[in-house]
Amino acid sequence: MIGGAFLATALLLAAPASEAKPAPWKEVFALPKSNDGRFFVAVWGDEKGAVVAVGNGLLVQGQVGGAFTATELPPRHALYAVWGKGAEDLFAVGPRQLIMHFADHKWVTERPQQEGNPRQLLLYEVGPFFPDTIAAYGPGAGEDGLKRIAGNWVPLTPREVTEIRRREGMQDLGNKPCRADSQRRRVTPEGTAWVVCNDRSVFLQQGQAFQPRGRLPAHCRGGIQIHGSAIWQADLILNCNGEVWRNHGTEWEHDSIPDRVEALYATPACLYAVTKRSILARC
Repeated sequence: MIGGAFLATALLLAAPASEAKPAPWKEVFALPKSNDGRFFVAVWGDEKGAVVAVGNGLLVQGQVGGAFTATELPPRHALYAVWGKGAEDLFAVGPRQLIMHFADHKWVTERPQQEGNPRQLLLYEVGPFFPDTIAAYGPGAGEDGLKRIAGNWVPLTPREVTEIRRREGMQDLGNKPCRADSQRRRVTPEGTAWVVCNDRSVFLQQGQAFQPRGRLPAHCRGGIQIHGSAIWQADLILNCNGEVWRNHGTEWEHDSIPDRVEALYATPACLYAVTKRSILARC
């Protein structure tokens, strides 16, 4: 499963980027203006246009061009990440190790909020980070992580923590590919790593090789959002402080969206985004 996904990603990255102008963004769902402090934080979608957005106090799911359903969370509950095996098998995670699962057409809480240090209990990544195993973690890069075994969520082993740290670029990679320069490493939701050097050179990592992707736009030096990068149509897409920038070969282009973007997610066919109150799709 993981090997097949890696091969598909490698082939996608190796393919020449399309010269055609991408389809325009389409707002497929919007929260009412008086939404009592509820807003979106993260998004997931599939190849067929099924899309889910989660955030503070709510989650919304539906179909591009079709109907959407909003589910309110209990008071003081939030979700910071969402991922699905498919539109009928979804996982969402948030503060205090809150974990919810959508199956059999309903959401259930598989792990309720826990007591303790909020930072140590924060989850903002969820996905198939190990073969045939769903895992979730937060700022501890694995030390705070959990994995799902037979419907139960248990702590990661030391070896699995090391794998998460390697995924997040926290293991010693030397200065590759920045020569004597320092570097920052990030990873897209599907596991494609990219590196920024101090001179703003950008590289996509493919195994032990690094593919040059031009120079990071100056606007992006302030930081990339969590859930702020994606690979779509062989291009690297970044959310830089709420603005979307698209890399095409070694060139970068600003992608105009009316409102500040909170998160990105891509499949080969569709690029999804959320602002605080809208779900956007480009398919």
